[in-house]
Amino acid sequence: MKTRLALIALIIAPLTLSLSHAALASTPTPPIEYTFEGNLNPIESVSGSFITVSPTCPGDPCNDSTSFGTSDGDGYWTWSSSAPNGGGFALDTEDSLTSTYTLLLKFTFDNYSGYRKIIDYLDRSEDTGFYMYNNKINFYNLGTSTSSFTPDVPLTLMVTRTATGATSGIFTVYSYDGTTFTKELEVNDTDGQSIPAVSTLLAGGTKLGFFYDDSNGEGADSGKIWSLKIWPGVALDQAELEKEATVTDTGTEPSPEPEPESTTDDLADTGYDAGLMITLGLLLGLAGFGLVRLSRLGRIYWK
Repeated sequence: MKTRLALIALIIAPLTLSLSHAALASTPTPPIEYTFEGNLNPIESVSGSFITVSPTCPGDPCNDSTSFGTSDGDGYWTWSSSAPNGGGFALDTEDSLTSTYTLLLKFTFDNYSGYRKIIDYLDRSEDTGFYMYNNKINFYNLGTSTSSFTPDVPLTLMVTRTATGATSGIFTVYSYDGTTFTKELEVNDTDGQSIPAVSTLLAGGTKLGFFYDDSNGEGADSGKIWSLKIWPGVALDQAELEKEATVTDTGTEPSPEPEPESTTDDLADTGYDAGLMITLGLLLGLAGFGLVRLSRLGRIYWK
């Protein structure tokens, strides 16, 4: 019996370490993140990036006006443009987004009629890209969502691209309206239409254009953006995306669910690290062997 206790204690050590890693696991911090709280500076410095606002009209693209504001305590940047191809801004990143990435965007346009470009991937060299199309989500020319959305209402979209080949990949779009998390669109991009262009400003980086079109007059003429997060090289799963969407929508971390008392997860949640978990497991193992030794000494004594 005592030998079994010792063996159980030894098993607990690696199990404890495993549980501690599971408890500590969380959605990775986005290397690129903008909150538009009164400025266009990134709040993360893990990966360098910067925004270049389209110049004042006339131009192509161009903005008639830009400003910062707040709604329900959440900061945003807003623009308006009289140019057919819109205004908005460009984002250059120091690191390549690669052909696998995750992107979260909370924004709205003042109207969703016709084609209104959300993201230009190929530096205005092609008409393909990520659009709103007659109130629906569209990747031209691969597919359109069935759901419709209301303009001038904040919309959180999460995009993942998972590479399946050198240029091919699965492009998936989810939406979050504050209560419901929904997969809206999933298309097979066979020729790299959703792989970002190479940056001409940051060597080895990439470039994304927001809210302006190539040359077909399908830019977004006005709107707001509250949040932009990008994870280069990783496609987050649905559970991670839903958590990030909730955080972006509310501005706060979701409340943790109650857990049973005195569990390994509780120790991890209160700041205990993997090293401590290993130590505890080893102590339990030593205690088990101690029980065996004591039982043997007892038998010798009472003989």
